[in-house]
Amino acid sequence: MAQAARDIAGSRLTDPDLSPATLGRELKVSVRTLHRAFAETDDSVAAYIRRGRLEQSRVELTAPGTRPRVSEAAAHWQFADSSHFVRAFRKQYAEVTCGPGAASGDGHAGRAATVRSGP
Repeated sequence: MAQAARDIAGSRLTDPDLSPATLGRELKVSVRTLHRAFAETDDSVAAYIRRGRLEQSRVELTAPGTRPRVSEAAAHWQFADSSHFVRAFRKQYAEVTCGPGAASGDGHAGRAATVRSGP
């Protein structure tokens, strides 16, 4: 069941309604049953969705050629705001995906330029 939920989630990462509840409804199981199935894995349902969204945004932000602004990637991958996205991205990858002011969404900064943080 966890694999079926991962498959569905993976195909709907840009869906703003994607949640444990929507996955449970689609699989015709309770949220509790879904959480129990994920208890055997390293992730909760919500953590799996978040990690998938972060990974896809990382691919998008580090791809050669034209890249979205950080605020655009955050919105596309269903993060509440750019600053929340940057914090989650940094926590997951220990990287900063933008320069100063990029999370502001001001339209001038925020093109992806992966910069490792730390020493």
